[in-house]
Amino acid sequence: MPKLKLPPAGMSKKNIPGIDTLVVMWSPEHIVPINSKIQLSNPGHPMHEVTKRKWEARTDPLWWNCLSSKQASLRSAVRSWLNSRARVAFVNALKRKGYDTNGYRIDGNGDEASKPNLVGSLHLTTRAELLRAKWPDVEDQADKIVAEIERLQTATPKPKRKKENNRIIPKQAQTSTNSVSLQYRRPN
Repeated sequence: MPKLKLPPAGMSKKNIPGIDTLVVMWSPEHIVPINSKIQLSNPGHPMHEVTKRKWEARTDPLWWNCLSSKQASLRSAVRSWLNSRARVAFVNALKRKGYDTNGYRIDGNGDEASKPNLVGSLHLTTRAELLRAKWPDVEDQADKIVAEIERLQTATPKPKRKKENNRIIPKQAQTSTNSVSLQYRRPN
């Protein structure tokens, strides 16, 4: 069984233009949600083994969840409504783009080239702006999130550039033993 990855390892915040109701965290790898971190990181927790088995047995291509913090609202009923609103918009966006709720590609009528399943982890956090947002705007933002996930999966990774090492390094001067001169170190 693969070792489960806990957040925030591997997750990166995505600043998608036009998205102001949700905070989007994405990883191309499977990472368990933050709300399972307490159970999984503490072997003495009563739900540790059950939670661990649950996440190890999961085979869905897209692991996603939506959470609300008390920054969005202090009332639990409002946070629950925000979560529900965001989840429904995201599920509808997945269906409009041809995916089921777990990221599996739903076969269409066969006219177009088949797209791959959505694979990875997506963590959505609601923001207070979702309270007053109009429903068509929320759905439009959910469509943009799904489109960004598709783009991230098809994008080729950029090669990492070597960092140049132009640090200042003290070097003992040849003339005196107590004086120190500074010189720039050039990369090879």
